[in-house]
Amino acid sequence: IPDECNFRYLSPKEVQKDFRNRKVAFIGDSTQRLLYYSTLRSLGESTPQEHDSKTEKHSDLYTKVESSSSEIHFLWAPMVEDLSKCLNGIIENDDGYDMIVMQVGLWDALHTRNVKSYSKVLEDITYIIRSPTLEETLKIWVTTSAVVYDRLNSPEKKEWLKQENVLKYRKSARNSNLMDNMSAIIDSFAITQPLSLESYDGIHYSDFV
Repeated sequence: IPDECNFRYLSPKEVQKDFRNRKVAFIGDSTQRLLYYSTLRSLGESTPQEHDSKTEKHSDLYTKVESSSSEIHFLWAPMVEDLSKCLNGIIENDDGYDMIVMQVGLWDALHTRNVKSYSKVLEDITYIIRSPTLEETLKIWVTTSAVVYDRLNSPEKKEWLKQENVLKYRKSARNSNLMDNMSAIIDSFAITQPLSLESYDGIHYSDFV
């Protein structure tokens, strides 16, 4: 960690203390799933299933962390419409999360290819997260990470995940009213952009990141 950085390394015991009796949800695509696994490792958990080819990738995940009596969830919602439905489900079920960490954008750029529609649903989500059910919940937005174009592994990704195209979705999220309703915003792009060599397929990054 650079000397000028205000962050510092937290030991598993310190993280366990902060997560004591907490219920946390990570909502989004496969890049968000990596953040879910990273959080588990910071809590002292091993995550061999992360790289197990037999593990179902496009599904929800859950871990009960005994050391901190916390519940860590990953909810598969790769596109903005999925995020909207997922948040509505949390409210309807009154799931009682202490913190929700969310990120969408790359799948919308790759599959939906409609920035205007993406922006509209983000505005709809603004009203969803104002629900009294989520009033005490920490709501964190993670910006889409940097795409390493030369490492993308399919013609479709190289066509639709060009930096200038992904930037439109990143800007749309940043300029939305939704951001004013977030407890915090994590700039994943700023974190990953200098670490392009750590990306093994142009989208996902090594455990080091």
